[in-house]
Amino acid sequence: MEQRRSGEITVQREEAAAWEARLAAALLGGVAGPPMTELPFLQLPAWAANKALTGWGATRLVAGAPNGSWAGAQFLIRRLPAGLGAIAYAPRGPLVVAPDEEIAARLRAALLGGLDALRADGVTLVRFEPGETGELSDEDDQVTPPGSVTEALRSPWIEAARAAGVALLPARPVQPRSSRRIDLSRGIDAVRADWRRTSAASARKAIEAGATMRLGGVADAEAFRGVMVAIAGRTGVKVRSGAAFAHLIDSLNAAPSAGADGARTRGEFAIAESAEGRVVGALLLATTATTTTEIFGGATDEGNRIRVPYLLKSYAIDHAAALGSRTYDMWGISTQGIAEFKAAWGGTAYAYPGGFDVVIDSLRGRLARAALDLHRCEQFLMHEMRLLDEAKFDAWLALFTDDAWYWVPSEPEQDNPHDTVSLMYDDRRLLETRIRRLASPRMYSQEPRSRCSRMVDNVSIEDQDATGSTVRSKFVMVEYRRETQRLFAGTAFHRLVQVPGGIRIAWKRVDLINCDAPLDGLTQPF
Repeated sequence: MEQRRSGEITVQREEAAAWEARLAAALLGGVAGPPMTELPFLQLPAWAANKALTGWGATRLVAGAPNGSWAGAQFLIRRLPAGLGAIAYAPRGPLVVAPDEEIAARLRAALLGGLDALRADGVTLVRFEPGETGELSDEDDQVTPPGSVTEALRSPWIEAARAAGVALLPARPVQPRSSRRIDLSRGIDAVRADWRRTSAASARKAIEAGATMRLGGVADAEAFRGVMVAIAGRTGVKVRSGAAFAHLIDSLNAAPSAGADGARTRGEFAIAESAEGRVVGALLLATTATTTTEIFGGATDEGNRIRVPYLLKSYAIDHAAALGSRTYDMWGISTQGIAEFKAAWGGTAYAYPGGFDVVIDSLRGRLARAALDLHRCEQFLMHEMRLLDEAKFDAWLALFTDDAWYWVPSEPEQDNPHDTVSLMYDDRRLLETRIRRLASPRMYSQEPRSRCSRMVDNVSIEDQDATGSTVRSKFVMVEYRRETQRLFAGTAFHRLVQVPGGIRIAWKRVDLINCDAPLDGLTQPF
C-alpha cells in the first residue's frame, strides 16, 4: 500500500473493500466527528464497477489523520487518445470527515498535495467535484445557483490548494450543480403535507387513466432503456445499454452492508405501466444507508400525456420512506421548468461547489483539458444537427437560453444585424414563433415537408472564459423538397454556456457562403 506523509497526515491508496468499510464507519460516526449524513452513490465501488463496462478503471486515495479524520475520494480513471495520458475523475468527491474545519483544511491540503501519486496510473489531469453542499433559499436561482453560495463552497478547496502549492483550475461540472432533497426522517405524513395539491391530484389522474406502478429489477433493464431512448429524443442525453443498466442494479444490490443496522445498498427500477401494459415511465433508484437517489428516468410521450411523472415521483418518495431512507434526492435541476416541478414536492434545494482540475503533467494535462472541452462542444453540435434533421424542432429550441438570439446575415462579414436586413434575426420569442409556424400543418411552403441532412466539421474553440465558449464550425446542409435539392454551406458560430444538466446556446450566427444570392423559401434552420 503506497503511503505519503504530510506532517502527521498519511496519504495512501485503498482497495475497494477498505474504502467501503471506511464509508460505513463514517456513517456511524465516532472520534472523527458526527456521522456522515449523505453518502453519494457515485463514490461507491459499485458505481466504479459499473463504469468499468465503458472502459473506466478506479483507484481510491485517502489522506488520514491519527484521530481517524480523513479526506478521500474514489477516482475513475480513463485513458485518453493521442498520447494525452489518462484523466482521473472524482464525481461528488473528495469526501471529508473531520471534527472541525481546522483539521478538515489540513486534510484537504494533504490530499491535493498527494494527487501526484496518480502519475503511476498514467494520469495527466485530475478532475473532481467535491461533495459538500450549501442550502439554497426559496428566492435563490436553482438553475444557476448564486455566486455567493458556490464561492463559499469552493473557498475551502481553493485555500487548501494554495496551502499545498497546487494550482486549481475551474472546470465545467459533469454532475448537476444543484439538487433538491426531501427530509424523510420527519415521517411520510409530514412529507406528503408539503406536496402541492396539484402534484397529488396529477398523480391521482394518472391512476384514473389506468397507470399502475411496480418495482423492477434486472429483467426490466431493456424496458427502462426504452424510456431513456424516448427521453433522449427530447433532451439529447446519452443512453447507456440495457446491459449497463442491469449491471448497475446488480452491482448496487451486491454491495456489502453499510451503516447503522446493517442497512444495505440497493438498486431497483420504479416502473409505470399504462392500462394496456406498456412501460410509459420509469426511475432508476439507488439507495445507500442514508439516501435514496433517482439517478435516471422520466416518461415517454404517452406517459407525459397521462401525467405519469407525478405518479412516478409520489411512488418513489413513498417507497424510499418505507425503506427507512433519511433523505430522498431528486438528483439535479437543469431547467426552470424542472426546478418548479421538483419544488412542488417540498424539500430543500442545495448547490454543489462545481468542478476543479489539477494538471499533473504540465503539457499533456493542459492539452487533455483542451481536448475534453473540444470533444464536448463537438458532441453538442452533432446533437443539434441531429435534432434538426429529425425535425424535432421543440427539442432544438430547448437548446437555447431564454435570452438567446439566432442570426443569419444577408451580407458577407456583416457586423451588425440592425443596420442591414438579415435573412433571419430572431430573439427567443421570434424563434419560438418560427418553430410554431414550421410545425403547423397549415404552412403551405412545408407541404410536403422538407427532408434535410446536415453535417458539421472543423470545430474549434475560438474563445473561452468562465461563462462559456465561442465555437466556430463548418457545416453543409442538403434540403430536398418537391423533386428539388438545394445545397447550403457556410460557417457557424455558437456561444455555448454551461447550465445544470448540460450545454445551452446563448447565441448562434450562421454565415452562408451565398448569403447575398437570391434565396427564396428559407424555412429550415441551419
